Amino acid sequence: MERYDKLVPFILKFEGGYAEVQGDLGGPTCSGITLNTYRAYYGADKTKEDLKHLTRTEWTHIFKNGFWDKCKCDKIDNQSIAYLLCDFAWHSGVKTAVKVIQGLVGVSQDGLIGNQTLNAINSKNGEKLFYRFLKARQEFLYNLISKRPDYQKFELGFMRRLFGLYSLCYS
Repeated sequence: MERYDKLVPFILKFEGGYAEVQGDLGGPTCSGITLNTYRAYYGADKTKEDLKHLTRTEWTHIFKNGFWDKCKCDKIDNQSIAYLLCDFAWHSGVKTAVKVIQGLVGVSQDGLIGNQTLNAINSKNGEKLFYRFLKARQEFLYNLISKRPDYQKFELGFMRRLFGLYSLCYS
């Protein structure tokens, strides 16, 4: 079984089903997949109605190829860091998540996972890096809320997600 399988139920639990939340810049989403992301994988002609009928196979394809693989999570030695990076990427974008971890491990923040970034991640104490990365993500979310006060309505959900991820990794 591939390592991402344990993360899938966690993400689905926090994403729910179809939603159009006023003020959410992602627009219409289904299980965390925006209409724009869905169109990028399955065609520009896809509609909100198509998104409402997103299959588990389509969801898994987008998750694995667009997030898990783009973050090269299978090449990260510490499973908890891989989960945190992938969930951060899923929630806030691959480049954003990668730049944050690159800053923590002291490599150029280009938003791309290459050998230098992977080597730097894998050379660190995994548990210490996980906690620093979790704190950085929390700070990122609070900064996002401070820049977009209408996102305050998401604060409790953001924090539940962080604590849930911690529990997934260290229980």
